[in-house]
Amino acid sequence: MSSSTNLQTDLRASLSDPTGDALISVLQPALARPSSRLDALEQLLSIFGGDEHRDLFTDAALHLLPLVSPLVGLPSTRAAAQALMRLLGESGNAKELVVAVQERLETLEEGDEEESDEEEAEPDRAFEIAALAELIRRILPRIRTQQPLNFAGPPISRLAPAMRTIVTSTSRAGARAVIESALELAHDLSERNPTLYKELVESLVLLTIGIWAPSLRTNMSQRVWKALRPDRVLKPPSQAGAPEEDSDDEMLEAAHDTLSAVQLGLAQLFSISSAPLAEDDADEHSRSLAALLLLVQRLSYSLKASSFSIPLGLPFLVLAFSSPGTSDTALAYLLLAFSEVDEVDEDTLLALIHPLSTIASLFPDPNLRSISLRTLGQALSLAPARAQLAGLRTLLASEQAGGCPYPQMRAAAVGLAREAVVRGLQDETGESPTGNTLMLYALSPLIFTEPAGLSGSLDAFLSSGEQAHVAEALSFLYFLVVRDKDDRTGVRDPDYLTGIEETFLGPVRNATLRWREELGSPDSAADPGLGEGEMQLGVLGLSLERVDEALQLHSPHLRTAYVRCARETLSEDFQNAVEQLRVYTKFPANTHFSLEVPFDQTGGDYGRIIPEL
Repeated sequence: MSSSTNLQTDLRASLSDPTGDALISVLQPALARPSSRLDALEQLLSIFGGDEHRDLFTDAALHLLPLVSPLVGLPSTRAAAQALMRLLGESGNAKELVVAVQERLETLEEGDEEESDEEEAEPDRAFEIAALAELIRRILPRIRTQQPLNFAGPPISRLAPAMRTIVTSTSRAGARAVIESALELAHDLSERNPTLYKELVESLVLLTIGIWAPSLRTNMSQRVWKALRPDRVLKPPSQAGAPEEDSDDEMLEAAHDTLSAVQLGLAQLFSISSAPLAEDDADEHSRSLAALLLLVQRLSYSLKASSFSIPLGLPFLVLAFSSPGTSDTALAYLLLAFSEVDEVDEDTLLALIHPLSTIASLFPDPNLRSISLRTLGQALSLAPARAQLAGLRTLLASEQAGGCPYPQMRAAAVGLAREAVVRGLQDETGESPTGNTLMLYALSPLIFTEPAGLSGSLDAFLSSGEQAHVAEALSFLYFLVVRDKDDRTGVRDPDYLTGIEETFLGPVRNATLRWREELGSPDSAADPGLGEGEMQLGVLGLSLERVDEALQLHSPHLRTAYVRCARETLSEDFQNAVEQLRVYTKFPANTHFSLEVPFDQTGGDYGRIIPEL
C-alpha cells in the first residue's frame, strides 16, 4: 500500500473524532515532511471541499491555520495551501480564526521559527503574510458583533510588524503579493464603513506603502522629466531600468482611491510627510515616507507642486534620499519643485550635492543617473553664484580633500562648471563670481591639476577614470580661451597660462607623447587599425592639439612645441621641430627659439621649444 493511500486512510479514520484532535495528530507529521506535504493538502481539500465534514472543519480551523499557513511560503505547496486558506476563510470559525491569525502574525514578527533541514527552498514569508491578510478580509464580514473594531484591530495591527521583519529578504513577486493583499483589505474596510475604519485604513495603507517603498517601481522621475523636458530624450525602458509595464503605479493609484474614501487627500498627505519625525519611531518614519511617495506620485501626473508651497529643505526630502529605493520619488519632487522656484539657497544646494552625486555616479539605471546629474545642474543654476562655486568645489575636490568620492562625478562636475561659466559670462555687469577671475581662483586648482597615473602605462591610466577628467578639463580650457573674448575670467593671463602649462598641460602632453612612442601608433584617432587604447590616446592627442591651437591663436606668449630629443641627434631634432613650428604658427622669420631639455639618465627626453618674442 502506498504512503498516499495510508495517509488518506488515516485522515478518513480521524474524521470520526468530533473534537478534531485525531485529525491534527495525523496532519502534523504529514505536513512536517516535504515528501508528503502536497499530498496531505490535496487530501484535505478533497475531504473538506464538500459539506459532509464541514462542521469538523469549522471546529478544527483554529488548529489547522498554524499548520497550513507556513506552507504558502513554499513554491511547491503554495497553490494548495492558498486554496485551503480560502476554504478556512469561507467555512472556519471566524472568531477563532481572528485569534489564530493574530498569533501566527506575532510568530512571524518574532522571527524565531526553526526551519527544517529537509526544506527544498527558503520560504518566502511575504506570500504567507499576503494569504493571512486575505484571510482577514474574508472572515471579518462573517463576524456579527456590535464592536467590529475589537475583531478587526488586533490582527490588522500585527500585519505591519510582520512585514517589517521580511522586507529585505523577500522576492519582488512576494512584495507585490503582500502589498496588493493589504491594499485590498484596506479597500474593503473603507467600503464597509469609512468612518468606523478610518484610522485603521489610514494606518494599514501608509504603513504598507512605507515599509515596502524600497521594492516599489514607480518611474516617477522619468515621467516628470519627459513632461517637463520633451526635448531631452531618455533611453527606452527596454534599454534602461524596469519596463513601463512593470511599474507599480497602479497599486499606488489603488492606495490613493482607498485613502480618498476615508477623506485623506493630498493636503493631508503633505501634512503627514512634512511633520517632524522621531528618530526611533519606525512606524512614523514609514507613514511619512509613504505620504511623500503618494503625494509625489499624484503630483507627477498633474505637474503641479506650487499649491503646497513646499520648501526644498524640508526634512521629508532628506528622508526620501536617505531611504533605500526612494531616490526616484525624491528626484521627481525636485524636478517639480525646480520648475516652479526662482532660487535655491546655499544650505539646500550643499545638502543636495551628496545624494544627487551618489545617484548620478552609482545608480544602475542610466536614465536615473542622467536625470540626477541634470537635476544637480539645475540646482546649481538656481543657487547664488558664490554658492555655485562652493558646490562646484565640493564636487571637484578629491575624496582625500573632503570632496566627491566618485571619479566619474568629478569629471562630470567639470561640465557643470562650464555651464556655470556660461551663466556668469551672460551677466553683462561682469560682477558674477562664475564669470570673472574669482571663478578661476576657486576652481582652476581643482580642474587643472596633474592627473594621477601619468607616469604609468596607458592601460592603467585609462582604467583609472582619470582620462574622463582630463578630457573634460581640456574641453573646459578650450571653451574658456575661445568663449571669453574679453578675458573677464583672466584665462589668457600669461602667468596663469604658464602655471597650468606646468601643472596640467605639460604633464599630460609629455605622457601622451611617451605613450604614443611606446605604442608606435599613428597620430590620428580615425585610423581603423587602432585598438581601443590607441583610439583613446588619439582622441586625447586631438584634444591637446585643439587646445594648443586656441592658445597659439589667442595667447601668442605661450606658443611652444614639444619634441623627442636624443643627445646624439639633438641639433637635428631641434632644427626639424623649429621649422615645423614656424610653418604651423606663422612666426616671423627672424624669431629666435630656445630649447629646454631636462635629459634623464637614459640619454633622451622630451624638450620644450620656446620662441623668444
